Amino acid sequence: MDQPVDGPKTVDISGYLRVIRGVKLVLLRRYSMTWILSLIGVVLVVGCGGPPDGPFETYYEGGQLVIRGTYKDGEIDGPVEIYLDNGRLWEKTTYKDGVQEGPFESYHENGEVRDQGTYKDNEKCGEWLEWGETTTYDPC
Repeated sequence: MDQPVDGPKTVDISGYLRVIRGVKLVLLRRYSMTWILSLIGVVLVVGCGGPPDGPFETYYEGGQLVIRGTYKDGEIDGPVEIYLDNGRLWEKTTYKDGVQEGPFESYHENGEVRDQGTYKDNEKCGEWLEWGETTTYDPC
């Protein structure tokens, strides 16, 4: 079932993405960002002959940046930014050893904050702003 771009953790990435190291992969529609990041890691491992390490970027077919982040020892590690095909920032998050850990923000297409909070071990924790409402999860 298709969800709007503002749906939780989905983004429409139609067509090709080009990984900075020249590997191409085809993504159809609306996969979770964790799955996409994992898939990109697999493609980099296959395409580059070893676990990815260092900064990476992926692009829409038209050249617009989709994802910017860093791999460390084959795992996503550090800040990750995800962009819509119009160039606007859609999500900022942080990973530690492949696990979503730390501050998170997502944005509406108009640039206003949609969701804001903290992840610990891939789980939301503490106080979150979600679609304009405050929600409290287990403490971080």
